[in-house]
Amino acid sequence: MQSSTYSYRKRSWRHTLRRLTFLVAILGPLVGWRSLSLARKMGTNLGNCNACHEKASNAVVKLMPSITSPGLGSTLKLSVSVEADAAKGGGVYLEARSFSQEAPLVGQWNLITGQGLRVLDGGVTHDRMPKAASNGKVTFDVDWKAPSSKSSVVFTVSGIAANLDDTHDGDAFGRASLSLAVGCNGGSDYWEDFDGDGFGSNEATPIKACDPAPGIAAKKGDCVDTDKTVLPSAKEVCNGFDDNCDGKIDEGFPAVALFRDNDNDGFGAGTETMIGCGKIFGWGVGNRDCADKDKTMFPGAMEICNGKDDDCDGRTDNGALPVCGVGLCARNAPSCETASQCKPGAPKTEKCNLLDDDCDGEVDNGDDLCSSGQQCVEGQCKAGGNSGGRGGDSGGAGGEGGEGGSNDNPDKGSGGGGCQFAAQGKPSAAVLMVLAFAGVLASRRRARERR
Repeated sequence: MQSSTYSYRKRSWRHTLRRLTFLVAILGPLVGWRSLSLARKMGTNLGNCNACHEKASNAVVKLMPSITSPGLGSTLKLSVSVEADAAKGGGVYLEARSFSQEAPLVGQWNLITGQGLRVLDGGVTHDRMPKAASNGKVTFDVDWKAPSSKSSVVFTVSGIAANLDDTHDGDAFGRASLSLAVGCNGGSDYWEDFDGDGFGSNEATPIKACDPAPGIAAKKGDCVDTDKTVLPSAKEVCNGFDDNCDGKIDEGFPAVALFRDNDNDGFGAGTETMIGCGKIFGWGVGNRDCADKDKTMFPGAMEICNGKDDDCDGRTDNGALPVCGVGLCARNAPSCETASQCKPGAPKTEKCNLLDDDCDGEVDNGDDLCSSGQQCVEGQCKAGGNSGGRGGDSGGAGGEGGEGGSNDNPDKGSGGGGCQFAAQGKPSAAVLMVLAFAGVLASRRRARERR
């Protein structure tokens, strides 16, 4: 029974304490009670004093290191200043993170007596009340011990210059950052490369690092660091953008008239026009798109059987309707949906015309396509060459060969039938003697027949 009473009293005491805390928070500013100000991670903007001072104006925040080339395990002093015209006090939140994809906290903070700072969540902030300002400026000093391995460190600080009037009005907020390379004589300048294309942003602040690493680049000049296709070494293409970051758009392309392209299929329509280099988003070449709200219909598109003029040539389903029959009997169906109603044409007598007249799937087949002595050659009846015709051709060729016989032996022609002649075209002496003797014999024979 005593235990139950004790638990009830304990719960009642906690409930009363929560009510008092709520009343203090509400009534405190009204009666002039001084509120505590802590520069720490809170609210929606972690590590940013603006989480509580959303209406703050700009303060000048500076971060100065005692050395700019820290060695492995060395200690440097960081001086932070926050300045604003009406500042009577100020606070800070300071972090040191390794510049990497994980960005872990790095190094070790060592507080200096009298600075009013404390370590909170791996960073450094002022302890309780803001530190008093002098001529609108507040300064803090803190020591930081570097890690024992090479690293790129980025210090970030958020600062508030407050007028200490127990409200957020009139306070000033600012931020600053500092990059140092540890263990490599100050390192080299790199630039944050968000899209990983090898070029850092033109607007990025240089980052000190010992070696190349993911997320940073040794060269800057990227004008769009969220698009890896846009970089100084890229090839300019016709798209309405500066692809190679030279400050020019679509240079090197001839200007053409573009028309409004509502379906973005590359072909325009209507009368609204502009001058460009070619197809770009929202604009197309020419104004021959017959359906500028359907990106599947444009000049040159493949015609399919769908009841539409896909290629914008003024005809519907041309070349795409169902077909029945072969050769000259081939016919189109009335529509895409009536393939069963397609009727082939009637076959005809096969002719020598490079067509399949009889619809058997073969062209110019048959033995009676041409008159006697002719053959069907490439759709035309021509004189045949199986005996007389072709023999005559051979004889002619032979004559030509004899006329152009070998130059090595002009007495030997290479032609077809007939006597051989010398190169000069005159008969030889032996031939003349034979002919004369034959003439004498013929004369004697005729004389005997007269007796």
